[in-house]
Amino acid sequence: MYCVQTVEESDFSENKTELIEAQPKRKGYRYKKSGVMLLDLSAKLLAQENLFEDTQTKSKSARLMRVMDQINQTWGRGSLRSGASGFEQPWAMRAEHRSPRYTTRWDELPVVR
Repeated sequence: MYCVQTVEESDFSENKTELIEAQPKRKGYRYKKSGVMLLDLSAKLLAQENLFEDTQTKSKSARLMRVMDQINQTWGRGSLRSGASGFEQPWAMRAEHRSPRYTTRWDELPVVR
C-alpha cells in the first residue's frame, strides 16, 4: 500500500513549516524515508496571488525562513531546524555503493605510500 499526498501551494519555497505540517501522520503506523517530487515549478513573480491570503503571516514566515537559512549557513547544516523534525535521527543514508568523491573532497583523496 502506498500513501501519496499531494499538497497544492504556490509558495512552499519560503515556508518549510507548512511542508512539515502537511506530512501524513497516523498512530500505529511505521514510516519510512521517501522522496519528494516537485512538479509545475515556475518563477515566483508568475505566481497567482490569493485574495484571501494573510500577507502579514506570509511575510513573517518568509522572514523566519531567511533567518533560519542564514543561521544554518553560518553554523552548519542542521544547526537550527524545526522541532517537528525530531532531535535524533535514528536513520542514516546508506553509502556502501557510493562512488568515490575524491574530486570534490580533500579528505577522500587517495594517498600513495
